Amino acid sequence: MRRLSATALILLAVAASAGERPAGPPALQKSANLSVPVAAEALQEQYAALSAMPGVEVKYSNYGSVWSVSGDTGVVLPASVRKLEVGDSAPAVLDAFRTVLLATSTETLTVRRSHSSSQGRDIRFDQSIRGIPVVNGLVALTMNEETGRVRYFGGWFLPDRNLPTKAELSAKQAWQAMVRAFEASGDAKPGTVQENAKPALAYFGVGPEADRPQLVWQVEITFTCPTGRQDYELVWIDAIDGAIAGRRSTISYITSPGPCQAEELEQADCESEPHPLLGDAPYSSSCSGSSVRPRLIATRIGCTNSFRLIWPRIPGASQYHVISAPTELGWAFTHTVAAGQIHQCTTDVDAPTLVRMRPCDGCGCGEWSETLLMDPQAVCETADP
Repeated sequence: MRRLSATALILLAVAASAGERPAGPPALQKSANLSVPVAAEALQEQYAALSAMPGVEVKYSNYGSVWSVSGDTGVVLPASVRKLEVGDSAPAVLDAFRTVLLATSTETLTVRRSHSSSQGRDIRFDQSIRGIPVVNGLVALTMNEETGRVRYFGGWFLPDRNLPTKAELSAKQAWQAMVRAFEASGDAKPGTVQENAKPALAYFGVGPEADRPQLVWQVEITFTCPTGRQDYELVWIDAIDGAIAGRRSTISYITSPGPCQAEELEQADCESEPHPLLGDAPYSSSCSGSSVRPRLIATRIGCTNSFRLIWPRIPGASQYHVISAPTELGWAFTHTVAAGQIHQCTTDVDAPTLVRMRPCDGCGCGEWSETLLMDPQAVCETADP
């Protein structure tokens, strides 16, 4: 059995952790099931190209492009590809896999790294669209050093399917919207948000932080948390509507909380009688707990601002991560409600708030539960006196 390269293994592990369907034989995708519309003809051509690669296992992204193609692809790249150096563009690679990537004529691949090993040559590429970088855009391949035959191809690729081409907000307007959002969320003390680098346009839409393709302003900032600690972040601001598309702290966390909340979590009433749904599911140390999509229930307590959150145990899960976010700001402004082995908790909210949870085990964390709404402003019925 052939071994995959380190590059291939890393990308497959990332793909698996993101909750996409497992790898399998080529499948004819339907546009209705994708996050972006793709013409039926393009999907048929993709299926035909992959079907001509007997024995490969394919994994697709939610945009329809391949996430990985493992096995003998039958694709032979010219010798010039093996001589590519860091910074070179790679039109031959993009042409060879254009159909399976659902690419158009606006994307570019640029060599980030080219490395030769006993398993062949591994090459990694950064992606751009119309000269604008794609955040997390990464394509990798493993090829036979002598023949140029590709036996692994995959990565995070954003096909240009009617993506916006022009920002409607200026960099200054995007900056102002971002500062307002950070201060309104309570993550940053007013007046402390500072710019470390000038905003630059990018495309945002691949990787675990994204759920749809967007043209964004990317900016690096420093700000002071209410706790007094400074944080350093990359922030992506939608260049069309000014919403925060994503953010990433440059500080490493063992467990990633909202970047500005206090270290200790106040978890009220977590020791009360367990809900019947929680039960006593058998515990397992195997890496299977994160593969089950969890169920979360949120119940308002009377007509108060308190909500009880409960989630059934999942065999194999060693801990659970529950997060919330204000509805007007979205998941870019998350706060940890609970983290650990507890199975229910009570939390107070002052405004409409989104909440979701995910199970974790020794191999990582699984997909999120359905997103629920905790709305303390909703009309509630009280019992007659």
